[in-house]
Amino acid sequence: MDAVIATDAEGRIEFMNPVAVALTGWTASEAVGRSILQVFVAINETTREEEECPVGQAISEGVIVALADHALLVARDGAERSVAGTSAPMRLADGRILGAVLVFSDQTEERRTRARLA
Repeated sequence: MDAVIATDAEGRIEFMNPVAVALTGWTASEAVGRSILQVFVAINETTREEEECPVGQAISEGVIVALADHALLVARDGAERSVAGTSAPMRLADGRILGAVLVFSDQTEERRTRARLA
């Protein structure tokens, strides 16, 4: 199942589904109104440097943006999970950007399996 987080045009969280709650460690009531950058923290699994959250680019450029390869989501409790996903702008009927949606999934077991097979 995919995790889903929806934001407003300023990148503040408006909605999180139960999978996003489980993966991030933030309850929906704690996360709503916060910046996506506080709740969705991703680092590069090799360099350990923080990855850019794709929501900002989806909002500012109005395009679909993929998470960086080999991204690790750092949950509120510090747990790290391999994730893959995309962010897309949400538009009003007149084309104005209302916000963005970030859809991602836990890829930890899949990446472990590929590493064992390699």
